[in-house]
Amino acid sequence: MRVSIERTLFQAADQMRGAMDVGEFKHVALAMLFLRYVSAVFELQRQKLEAEEFADPEDPEGYRAENVLWVPEPARWSHLAAIAKSPEIGVEIDNAMRAIETANPSLKDALPTVSGRESLDRGIVSGLIDLFTNMPIEGKRGLGPRGRSHCCPFPRPLRQRQPPGWVNALVPS
Repeated sequence: MRVSIERTLFQAADQMRGAMDVGEFKHVALAMLFLRYVSAVFELQRQKLEAEEFADPEDPEGYRAENVLWVPEPARWSHLAAIAKSPEIGVEIDNAMRAIETANPSLKDALPTVSGRESLDRGIVSGLIDLFTNMPIEGKRGLGPRGRSHCCPFPRPLRQRQPPGWVNALVPS
């Protein structure tokens, strides 16, 4: 059963309640939401390229031409979901973020690498992967205004500063 983004984020918050500071939640949960989203958009573009006669789905330029981030194999959601129960899943998520930064120079030093910390329970990380795997992300701009409200839940005047650039990548301008 597919669930809404709102319900998924509330379930994620419930899973993490008591296990970490509320301020840390956004870094862990939104980092995984980012990976889920860029992987979904990447896969949609990959399907389009596979359907074209002369396109190469392994050429990053076919993605960049459509303003889609190139997502290396180890950073793709399908790979991360397959290894979600691994004791090293947090490190793998951090490595996925680094791989996306390397493949997309505009994101250099912009993505969080917080999931591999020793203090972060691996059960929480794998549970979040399970939750986000069932979350619907459809279309190139799948999160839309609802995603925006959860990425930046406070009205602009209440924010102390702009959210990190990787959060803005989730929401179309």
